[in-house]
Amino acid sequence: MKLEGSEGRLFLGYNPHVLRGCMGAWSERHGYYVTFTKDEVTDASELARAWIAGFLSGNEPDPEEMFGDRIYLLDVDDPKWQRWHEALADFRESGVWTWGRWITLTPFPEGTSLPDFVWTRRGGEVWTWSGDRWAAADPQPELVEAEFLPGSVCADRGEHNDSMTDPHHDVCIDCGRTSEVGFDEEDV
Repeated sequence: MKLEGSEGRLFLGYNPHVLRGCMGAWSERHGYYVTFTKDEVTDASELARAWIAGFLSGNEPDPEEMFGDRIYLLDVDDPKWQRWHEALADFRESGVWTWGRWITLTPFPEGTSLPDFVWTRRGGEVWTWSGDRWAAADPQPELVEAEFLPGSVCADRGEHNDSMTDPHHDVCIDCGRTSEVGFDEEDV
């Protein structure tokens, strides 16, 4: 097997437990192990491709990683189940999990100065801040590269302009994208 930007053969072999979808292989030329994702493979035997497909199949996240454990309370025809199946198909194709994780969203302290529109990714959904609580956006926007709101200045330039708003949040001052960060000493 060969990887983009790597010389010599590589021998598949293990789960490095780095990121979902990452695999490990021994580099014959360099004499050490490397980690990679499926999208970095430039040449592989049929057997190596089957091993990669099997690895990714076994490395798929459970539905609660994308939508929390309440997904099991939803009917099988709920759109979240369809989105989870689409995410799995994308993961098996690319080898990269771009759908994020279901996280606990921390409320903003009262009086926090925020942009007009504040949003975050929570697993496979966009959630917005309504002034006193987080709620799933309805309808759900299709994100650009799983990271940007369509038509935003951040999508155009390919990066966010984050600043720390409080000890728990970084907020992009241009598009309102929020990420959970930090903790207070009393949280420890």
